[in-house]
Parts: sequence; C-alpha cells; structure tokens
Amino acid sequence: MSKDKVEQKNLPKERKFRTIESPDFFKFENIGDAIEGALVEKSQSDNYGIGLYTLRKDDGTTMRIHGSANLDSKMTGIQINDYVRITFSDSKAMERGKSPMKMFDVEVGE
Repeated sequence: MSKDKVEQKNLPKERKFRTIESPDFFKFENIGDAIEGALVEKSQSDNYGIGLYTLRKDDGTTMRIHGSANLDSKMTGIQINDYVRITFSDSKAMERGKSPMKMFDVEVGE
C-alpha cells in the first residue's frame, strides 16, 4: 500500500457544521404584548424555580420566556408541540415595595 493511501485512510471524515443560535428572550413590557408559536421546551429556571419556556415561531426562530406564578399555572396543561399564544393582559399591584405582578392570557391552538 502506498504512503498516500495510508495517509488518506487516517484522515478524519469531513463534516459539515451549522451554527446553533441561542434563543433570544422575549420580554413582556407593555400590556398587549404577545408571542405565539409551538412549545418546543418546557423546563424550570435554576435560579428561582420558575418556568422557562421555548417557543418556535412560524418563521422558524425560537424565543424563550421566563415564567411567573401566573404564567406557570396556566402553562401546566400545555404539552410540547402545542401551538400557544401568550399575551400580557394586566398588571396587578402587589404589597408595598414589590413589583406589580404580570398577568397573562394563554391560548392553545386547536
């Protein structure tokens, strides 16, 4: 066997790679802000034990959403691959010194 064939045999297989983008976080800033897409991941944030949700929008991009007591309770029945729309619907005053609690409407496609 020639030296060239031995060297070719030992070369690693050429692979194609694609870049994996980290999903951006969607922020609900104003009442009426909404996002919709297929739920692709449902987990818990390590820091506070709140939900962490990843949606794949119709254009193929993915967005993450931090949960809250209100949102997490509404997301319990939502399954992976369900198509959902989450809308920031209200802001409720809390005890003095605490930030207002965001309220959400969650709808699932049929």
